[in-house]
Amino acid sequence: SVGVLHHEQVPRVPRSPIKLFSEWSPNPEIAQMAELLYGHIDNLELYPGLQAEDCMPLRPGSGICGGYTMTRVILADTIVLVHGDRFYMTDFTPANLTSWGIQDCARNPDIGAFGAELPKLLFRHLPRHCSGNSVYGLFPFFTLAAVKENLTNLKLDLSNYNFERPKPKPIPIVINTISAIRYVFTDYNIYK
Repeated sequence: SVGVLHHEQVPRVPRSPIKLFSEWSPNPEIAQMAELLYGHIDNLELYPGLQAEDCMPLRPGSGICGGYTMTRVILADTIVLVHGDRFYMTDFTPANLTSWGIQDCARNPDIGAFGAELPKLLFRHLPRHCSGNSVYGLFPFFTLAAVKENLTNLKLDLSNYNFERPKPKPIPIVINTISAIRYVFTDYNIYK
């Protein structure tokens, strides 16, 4: 043994322990092959167990549709990371983060993506690549057809969103010498 957990040793609150391969995977072919390979459910290794476990059912609001065990572990790890980060808990004050920092961390439902944080991050770090109302930046993991359908179902005004594929703007040329600045300010025909 190299000290790696077996699939059955991963905590599964509130799920009861799995006793049969058919409970782990309702697909009889997968369950039968795993039983032939491992013999008993307690011998099922962690990685194959996580990868072959059936996905959770898809329903509204279920963003992560991995296997039950993997989903619970990812969510539990996320909670531990957030609660263990002193900047989210004890030091989350204007004295430590400044008023601007606190406001920047606050959820803003008015940016067009219903308060999502990823668009804010994308727009901040890729300012040349898409406009602030681009559906490609606001909803990066959805297809254009799905975005249009969802926004229509929500009865939102589609004219508030830009559906064109983003094209990066040219990289700005920085002028930092007195002669270059003087040249730009004196040539009104080219630099308007």
